[in-house]
Amino acid sequence: MRTRERDMTGLTTFGATVADAASGSGVANGIPFTFTRTGTGQYTYHFDPALLPIVATASALSQTGHAASLTSFGPGTFLVQTLANNAGANSGHFWTCTARDSRR
Repeated sequence: MRTRERDMTGLTTFGATVADAASGSGVANGIPFTFTRTGTGQYTYHFDPALLPIVATASALSQTGHAASLTSFGPGTFLVQTLANNAGANSGHFWTCTARDSRR
């Protein structure tokens, strides 16, 4: 039985669809994560601190003109902000992140 080939660049991409909630957890492409809604429309994500986000995207799931953006990148963390009419608004969202694994 063969094992999955390792990405020689040390990069990994993972993402999840998340319903609006005060907090929660999940697994994104094999990577466990937790999140907390720290303010209206602000969701702080935490995952393995050995992963340093390089690029990420987010989209709100709402059909009412919501948007999403990502900020506050750091080892094992980033912040998703969901907006409606340029103001914070709670919303389910989808995100994807490409990160460098410092263990490789």
